[in-house]
Amino acid sequence: MFAIGYKLFTTQLIGHNGYMYYLKKQRDHSHTTIIEPFLKLEDGLGEVHAIPFLGDNYTYVVIYENTKCLLIDPAEPYKVLKFLKEQKLTPTHLLTTHHHWDHAGGNFLMRETFPKLMIYGSALEKNVKFDVSVHDKDVIRISDDLSIECIMTEGHTLGHVCYLMHLGDTNLLFSGDALFCAGAGKLFEGTIQQYAASFLRLRERVPPNAFVCCGHEYSVSNLEFAASIEPDNKLLHQKLLWASSQREKSLPTLPTTFAEELAYNPFLRASLPHLQEVTCTKNNHVMTIQMLRMIKDKGKNAEEWTLLLESLKK
Repeated sequence: MFAIGYKLFTTQLIGHNGYMYYLKKQRDHSHTTIIEPFLKLEDGLGEVHAIPFLGDNYTYVVIYENTKCLLIDPAEPYKVLKFLKEQKLTPTHLLTTHHHWDHAGGNFLMRETFPKLMIYGSALEKNVKFDVSVHDKDVIRISDDLSIECIMTEGHTLGHVCYLMHLGDTNLLFSGDALFCAGAGKLFEGTIQQYAASFLRLRERVPPNAFVCCGHEYSVSNLEFAASIEPDNKLLHQKLLWASSQREKSLPTLPTTFAEELAYNPFLRASLPHLQEVTCTKNNHVMTIQMLRMIKDKGKNAEEWTLLLESLKK
């Protein structure tokens, strides 16, 4: 049943039209108070805004050269268009991380509104059309101070791509649903080998100082899961307390940094001996990631995750 429902969801006729109908009913509801911009570079080089929508999604707007901007997953086009009008911005490029409608659903309307807008997405995605299809290690050059590296991160979808942006001396990773604060997106389309390889690729190519701009506000739940895996990780517990406080006030927990993720995200730490020991998957980081994914998906809270971990030892 899941396979049938998922296939229908990803079609344009049923999935996209259904998504847009739902969006019109929900578009006045936000999960987070907007604090803009969350990053503003010196000398007017650029700034980055996050626009919350639906239950937990984020769209990102990167402003450069004062009146131009890039859009990342503008799946709530009505909010994005309002923001662009208020700020007097013209979007030049649109980056799509993957084909799920809560990330790609706004592409059609954005193109209708801005005919010269260049839309980018993975060459492996089949359900959404792009002006430019990108591959792993492709570089999109916008200006002398702005370029974007494409990192393929298969697993959540077969064509998922993360965008590593270099804005002056600042690095930003727009990770869609491949990587979250202390977690990762579910494995929907790829193999576990592809899924595991994506995390290794991120470890190899993303600098520690990069801001991680995720597609969803899942931080508290993910940090609770990570704490059940590494109960002695002090940095993790500090982050969980802070994130919980932020969410109680309807404030965002993003962006995080890649250095932080390396310190507490279990999917990036699967090669560490103590994580392999707790998941009973010694010397096999692919199996460790598979076990982490299974435990996270089966459990709903810290108590259930702990019980699942204990059951592995029996």
